[in-house]
Amino acid sequence: MTKTTDKTISQDVLKISDLHLAKLQESNQKLDSISKQAAEIYQREFQLKQDKLVLDNYNGNTLAERQKLIEELSKVYGEVNINPHTGEYVVME
Repeated sequence: MTKTTDKTISQDVLKISDLHLAKLQESNQKLDSISKQAAEIYQREFQLKQDKLVLDNYNGNTLAERQKLIEELSKVYGEVNINPHTGEYVVME
């Protein structure tokens, strides 16, 4: 065997103290927990953005349909103020 190999084989494995190992493991657990929480938040944020896009699209379609309905009502009834709950209307002057 060469001198380098003999030296490598004969080296003892060094370890940090039990206290420092415990502190390091606790720190690792905290970092893991933070990483998991961050991943969950990013996932919820992504889902929220997707839901917002769906809602914005639905809102846009609803507003377009409403505008068409208002135009149709204006053609049929003229300039009126319609109560959407009762269907009663008052002619606007």
